[in-house]
Amino acid sequence: MGYGDELMVTGRARVMQQRDPRKCLVTYQGIEKWTRYSRVFDNNPRIAKRGETGDFQELKARDANGLRPYHTAKTDQRWGYNRHFRPDAGELYFSLAEKTFAAPYRPQVVIEPTIKAGASPNKQWGLERWQEFARLMRKAGYALTQFGPPGTRPLQGAELIETPDFRSACAVLANARAYVGHEGGLHHAAAALGIPGVVIFGGFTPVELTGYPMHLNLGVGIDAACGMRTPCAHCAKEMAAIEPDMVLAELRALLARGEGRGKNVKNCGGVWLPDGEQHLVEWMKNRNEVIDGKLTYQYHKFQAAMLHVKQFRTAVDVGAHCGLWSMHLAKRFETVHAFEPVADHRECFLANVTGVNAVLHAAALGEREGMVSMNSAATSSGDTTVSEGDDVPLKMLDSYNLRDVDFIKLDCEGYELFALKGGTETIKRCKPCVIVEQKPGKAQQFGLPETGAVDWLRAMGAVLRKEISGDYILSW
Repeated sequence: MGYGDELMVTGRARVMQQRDPRKCLVTYQGIEKWTRYSRVFDNNPRIAKRGETGDFQELKARDANGLRPYHTAKTDQRWGYNRHFRPDAGELYFSLAEKTFAAPYRPQVVIEPTIKAGASPNKQWGLERWQEFARLMRKAGYALTQFGPPGTRPLQGAELIETPDFRSACAVLANARAYVGHEGGLHHAAAALGIPGVVIFGGFTPVELTGYPMHLNLGVGIDAACGMRTPCAHCAKEMAAIEPDMVLAELRALLARGEGRGKNVKNCGGVWLPDGEQHLVEWMKNRNEVIDGKLTYQYHKFQAAMLHVKQFRTAVDVGAHCGLWSMHLAKRFETVHAFEPVADHRECFLANVTGVNAVLHAAALGEREGMVSMNSAATSSGDTTVSEGDDVPLKMLDSYNLRDVDFIKLDCEGYELFALKGGTETIKRCKPCVIVEQKPGKAQQFGLPETGAVDWLRAMGAVLRKEISGDYILSW
């Protein structure tokens, strides 16, 4: 029995207590009946503790033949599956010490690339696929977290949180936005904790047998799962069909549906915004312009700018905010590079912009490399300005060595000229269409002329094509 089985036991205990209020005594039926207590059951008021006496109802974790409830047979080569079994989401009750351990951590996406010792090799997706998935996740702007005891080697680019035991890992998982991993203990924990996720099944275990409706389960159904405990060509083929970019797309779709959203964001007409946002909500509702079933912002400016774009290879969104421009750019351009330094804004971006061709960078852009801070207005998150500090990285656009840049949008609340100067070589080389905001009073707070960014672009040879309420469209 593994942690996943024990978590399913807690789900069965919850259901049993709905019919009978007595606690459950967990028993395992082998040659003779014996009781078992797992640390997964700690603090669970539904399950009898070690040494506890009383009038209990019996919960048989295995039958007289030693089979789990979702199995009908077992040999050294394969499992037989109970077609009628479906799991009930389990429960975890954390101690104060476990909650204290987890409190400092707020992982974005937890990944579990390993399987337990002794598990069928057919459950393993493969290290190369996991590493490629991690690369795509980082490119898309996600932060990855992996759990393990001291000495664990995480995937390249993943943060390792050293967890002394399974319960500690679960306590941290409770703070996560989403989970991606194999069918196993942590996927059952994610279901118990209400954490959405993408679960990789492949061809070994049927997705409906131990999968949960709240997750996106990638694999075959009951009629196609083989249950082979030894290496199997069928399972290898099914795992190979689950490609890393597919898993990323499923994760983004999951988050776009609003599952896994943090407490600091809200949905307005199909668009995710910071929870305190009022200005954009009022503006979009008053204008009531719906594109692809969602309210939109500044779409008339987007359309006007697109008239002056010569090719649609790479777009750059500087001050990407919640992705209200990038969500449209990703449908026109081959690749979008978006820059947004504020974490809550990036969370909204990842829900609003679901195309895998959008790359989100957690940085502000300027004319130098360093660190800065960001000041946001609670009710008007678009009014976020750069200030002195050391909270977020400040990067130069030229440092990304982007090629074939055909369009740049800049909305940095007065910081636009600095962002442009940091991309001098990129702009000289690519001569993109640029739309830049230059609202009265914004640039002056940084000691810059009101339309300094426009003047700089014109000095570079760009031609002013149109001005729309403080946004200037220029091209070569």
